[in-house]
Amino acid sequence: MYRILVADDEGIMLEAFKNVISSTFGDSCIVETAKTGRAVTEIAETFHPDIVFMDIHMPGINGIQAMREIRKFNTTALFYVVSAYDKFDYAKEAIDLGVERYLTKPISKAKIIAAVEEATAKVDTKRNQRSNLLRIQEKLETVIPVVENSFVGSLLFQQEMQVADYYQQLLDIEEKQGYVMIIQFGQSYENGRLVSPVGMNVKAQDFYAELRDIVKSSFSCAVGSIMSNRIPIVVPCALSENPYEERIDLVEQARSLITRLEDRIEAKFRVGIGRVREMQEMERSYREALRALNGSKSRVIHIEDLSQNGVYDEEFPVEMEKNIFRYLEEGKEKECIQEINVFFDWMVAHYADDMNNIRLKTLEYIIWGEKKHLKQARSIMDLAIDAIILMQPWHVQGMKNCENGFWTRW
Repeated sequence: MYRILVADDEGIMLEAFKNVISSTFGDSCIVETAKTGRAVTEIAETFHPDIVFMDIHMPGINGIQAMREIRKFNTTALFYVVSAYDKFDYAKEAIDLGVERYLTKPISKAKIIAAVEEATAKVDTKRNQRSNLLRIQEKLETVIPVVENSFVGSLLFQQEMQVADYYQQLLDIEEKQGYVMIIQFGQSYENGRLVSPVGMNVKAQDFYAELRDIVKSSFSCAVGSIMSNRIPIVVPCALSENPYEERIDLVEQARSLITRLEDRIEAKFRVGIGRVREMQEMERSYREALRALNGSKSRVIHIEDLSQNGVYDEEFPVEMEKNIFRYLEEGKEKECIQEINVFFDWMVAHYADDMNNIRLKTLEYIIWGEKKHLKQARSIMDLAIDAIILMQPWHVQGMKNCENGFWTRW
């Protein structure tokens, strides 16, 4: 269906156009007419024409002025100028308005048909282009979350920075710095802590897409995948000249985000925020955000607002963690087990009074180990067996030792 608007101060011309178009193109074209510049502008506002045949000389507002007004609210209409005068008198102004062709009076039936055929073909081309762009955009909307997940994972778990740089280019992220924000979810609060029952992770898969949309409407960011009851988010940004003021604003923005999330999703949320760091140091910002969550009962906590008594963010054995995943990927079981034992010795030695932190770290390793193994086409059952074999001994013994109030190496 094509909407055609014809403007001419001569009634005979209007009837000629209308009759030729109707008899030749039938119901595929809807034709409206106007005799003045003002009338054609007003009709165009409600009719939304695809094609406009415009006489230059009309009472009141002339054709050039009318086209200029129509172009303000209709950027896609195709203009065809109709005039009994030399086209060069209006060429410059008409070119600026994107006129497709000049038709000089008197106009034969053949010229009208040829002009309409040309115009409808151009309309079809534009519609196809818009349709293709929408189709591409829909595909991108499906792919982008996957790329964001990979980008966040490559930054937080110390894969090669070339991989992270590649994802960063795909996402068109220009900033060289950023910070990590962790959204923690649960069913309810108990003593300032979120309680997340086993079924909560299944529920989180259902609300993840909506959560992602809400977060991205509040922050320009890359949203990671669900890990235990947390979702890591990388927020690219520039270094601030007023870090204190920006931190206050950021905390308020995060509080507003929690309010929006809890209004839309049947769950409770907390947010931990790390420091602004270089992209290659995002895992440190992640640890800071995690420490902020674990070290406070506030619903929103920035690492700078947390008491600096702990050593987690500065002394965390990053290289050891990198080795664990590298050995896991390379299939070096002996070395992987050795690194895991030493790593969790460190965890329990520093966080013996925070079993939830250690349990979450255990689950986090199992989840990330699962992802790496799945990429190599290994089954979830094989992975579960591996995880139990690798992590059960120190986990069980560590829990017993910590509950007795002491920690010894075995």
